[in-house]
Amino acid sequence: MVLIYRKLYRLLGLIFPLVYYLNNKATILIILVVAVALVGIIEIFRFRFISFNKKIFISARLILKDQEKHTISGTTYFLIASLLTILIFDQEVAIAALVFTVLGDAAAVLIGSLWGRAKIKNKSLEGSIACFIVCFLAGIILVHTKLKLNITLISAGALAATVMELLPITINDNFSMPLFTGFIMAMVKLFF
Repeated sequence: MVLIYRKLYRLLGLIFPLVYYLNNKATILIILVVAVALVGIIEIFRFRFISFNKKIFISARLILKDQEKHTISGTTYFLIASLLTILIFDQEVAIAALVFTVLGDAAAVLIGSLWGRAKIKNKSLEGSIACFIVCFLAGIILVHTKLKLNITLISAGALAATVMELLPITINDNFSMPLFTGFIMAMVKLFF
């Protein structure tokens, strides 16, 4: 049940690509700079004051992982990556990369936890397949918006998000997934 709450909480991350879609780059960057600053201050206090850290984990026990008690939270990584992704990439690439990260990661974890049998390190093949399918379907929806996306671009993005989600790297995937996906999509956009 905790896993479901955590992934529902993570769906709130869709607010950033939505705000970017409806507004300009400056607006979403200001929002993200403020969010990163606030979460950064909380992280500093959390690591500095053990009692504050305990209170945070008691009040947010349904959305935080146990290992985040002593490490930077996934939310912080995601907010920083969102800021960088929007800062670096074109609107359509940034929005797609963030949507793929939020939805693809949630699909991979939920499907992998419930039905994952073919394990690849601590991930599952079933979760990765779910990640690709969800990213691709979300991309199909994005193709039908005002964004300048096409099937080649969203296919590359869905594949990049899936590869980054599956790889057993030490960098938090909330950080690496949108940036890697954005980079691959930007390269495809440049050369195709």
